[in-house]
Amino acid sequence: MPYLSPLVREGLLQAWTPEDIRPAEDRFDALHRELHQSDFVLALLSPELLDAPWIADEKVKEAIRCFLKGKLRLLPILVSPCLWRYDPLFRNVPAEPWPEGPLPQAVSAPYWEHPEQAWLQVIKGLTRYLRRLQHPDFTPPEVVWVKGGQFNMGCAKYSEESPVREITVPDFYIGRYPITLAQFRQFIEASGYVTDADRYGYSFLESLPPIEPVPGVNWRCNTASFAHPEHEYDHPVTHVSWNDARAYCAWLSQKTSQTWRLPSEAEWEYAARGGQHGAADPYPYTGSHLLDEVAWYVENSNGQTQPVGQKKPNSLGLHDMSGNVWEWCLDCWRNNLAHIPTNGLPVDEKNCKERVLRGGAWDSATYACRVSMRSRYSPHFRTDATGFRVALTLSKTDSAENL
Repeated sequence: MPYLSPLVREGLLQAWTPEDIRPAEDRFDALHRELHQSDFVLALLSPELLDAPWIADEKVKEAIRCFLKGKLRLLPILVSPCLWRYDPLFRNVPAEPWPEGPLPQAVSAPYWEHPEQAWLQVIKGLTRYLRRLQHPDFTPPEVVWVKGGQFNMGCAKYSEESPVREITVPDFYIGRYPITLAQFRQFIEASGYVTDADRYGYSFLESLPPIEPVPGVNWRCNTASFAHPEHEYDHPVTHVSWNDARAYCAWLSQKTSQTWRLPSEAEWEYAARGGQHGAADPYPYTGSHLLDEVAWYVENSNGQTQPVGQKKPNSLGLHDMSGNVWEWCLDCWRNNLAHIPTNGLPVDEKNCKERVLRGGAWDSATYACRVSMRSRYSPHFRTDATGFRVALTLSKTDSAENL
């Protein structure tokens, strides 16, 4: 394929197309072999491709399933108008080569005026993508230092948030933002980790009452079950379970030689309230009496997650602790706060059946975005509203500037 020749010469890829199969070979056997040996596959999306008989072949479907499990990279390239987003094989495949913007879900006119324009954008995007895979840029999540202190945890108005208890929290670091899609993708590409959504083959959409499993949905997908386009990778990652969040923390700890973890429930609420400043001015939400100032929730989110850091932070400089996504904490769920440790440590035990989530999400009502609101799911459960932020344990001589 002449358009890919510059990338072949640069050593970024080895190009193969079905036309390269020798006539004597069985076309389907060769296709199966090449799909199995390839690191990624370019799918030239067109009506002819969607109508091709080999698309319905079980080995091709298996290749798509391998992609959804993170074992194969499949890059769709729109070369002529077609309803590719409505094809069950391709609907959850992200359009990686276009960081400038998404491909349309359905098109009625050519996306580019000339094919050369299309291929120019494809080659530019592929070059960035392949170089990122070869030399990934890595920076750990940005964190905020939280000076320890005492605060009143909980809310006497609700049984699950009471009794209100005085908790003493030690110093710690916590992520300024929830973990984003871009950060989680680095983890997946570097580790080959298979999320619970990939392992079980489905995730859940909270927009479908009651919450129902949807096949093929995983961390790449948005609230409509379509894959996020590249320009939305600054959104918080969703469809991640507590197990997935812990795996990310373990990878991050190994990569940085530091101790990354999920925050305890007490640490999360103390940070959301604003630490020592919040104890003097107890806001119902993260840094404000007005939810619209600080949160994406059901009234303003347009039915989806939003980029992190767009709303007003609290006094510690923390964003999105109210709304956007529910955030996993370390703790095992207890029906009230009677047994919460007063030293800020998590409630933890082996074979815990449910783990705590905090903060509310894009689809939450006002009351669910309060700093004292508590929720829970099983450790392997995941939805389009579950995400997480990380905490970091450092010695007192360390500082955020050295991270």
